Amino acid sequence: MQQHRRSAWIWAAAVAASIALAVVGGFALFGGFSAGCGGQEGRLAALQELDLFRKAPEGSRPVAGQEVSANCVEDSGDAWMEASLDYTYDGDATKVLDHYRATLPGLGWRQVASPRVGETCFERETGAGRAAARIRFADLNLQDRTYRVFAVAAVDGDGSCSD
Repeated sequence: MQQHRRSAWIWAAAVAASIALAVVGGFALFGGFSAGCGGQEGRLAALQELDLFRKAPEGSRPVAGQEVSANCVEDSGDAWMEASLDYTYDGDATKVLDHYRATLPGLGWRQVASPRVGETCFERETGAGRAAARIRFADLNLQDRTYRVFAVAAVDGDGSCSD
């Protein structure tokens, strides 16, 4: 009888250990051990200070009362940081994009294809790590006369235009 109890205990311990390993492995595999948003204040400040927010084309200006905002988001085990500013513009949206396409490479940004419709994207190494800079118009029909410039960096890994 004692031998049977010992075997049952060993079997139960083996099952519990297997379950624990599966849970830990699942978290690691699916990004469950992200560093999270804690302690990212310096990197968020670096995103807010990026030069691209100060390089708006003539006829563009920040939406009234807005300044560059930054936050860190944790979702499904992933964490990323984002800084953004909305602008209104006069004239033609093509001229806005032409301005950023001409200006940002001189600041070290490299234009990269974006998988998102209506978005122009650039990448570069920053004080917040590898970041993606995106220019996106609020209305794909360009009737709204506003666009957003934002920079995204991953807490763990690289920010890229393919994210």
